[in-house]
Amino acid sequence: MHEPTGIAVYDGVFSPAVGKLLADADVRTLGSYRRSCGARTATEHFIESLLRELGEACDEVEYWGREAWQPVPAHADIDERCARERGQLRFPAAVLVVYVQVEPGLRAPTVLWAELPGGAPVLCAVPWLGLGLGLGLG
Repeated sequence: MHEPTGIAVYDGVFSPAVGKLLADADVRTLGSYRRSCGARTATEHFIESLLRELGEACDEVEYWGREAWQPVPAHADIDERCARERGQLRFPAAVLVVYVQVEPGLRAPTVLWAELPGGAPVLCAVPWLGLGLGLGLG
């Protein structure tokens, strides 16, 4: 069986104590920033630390979060501002999904479209769910 390209999963990255501190931060906010202007909030500094560790060189970041699980219909991430102001669809170069805290025993997937080697599309499920932070990287 071929593995999809472009997906990496890192489990157990945060200790429970760090997860609690991050969960206490206000990740329910929506925001975006240019990395050249620097991080302004605790959430943005957290995002910057992840991006540095991953070696991500994107110029712009959009983020959103939620405190509890909510069903999200299938969708494609787009730059809503660009679509609204310029009528153009612009998609992120990369997407990171970070689960800061997960209720013990909870199993509900994040479903992602990926590609197999050669470009064939495939649907992948990552079975973890909790307090999440989504990032669109441009």
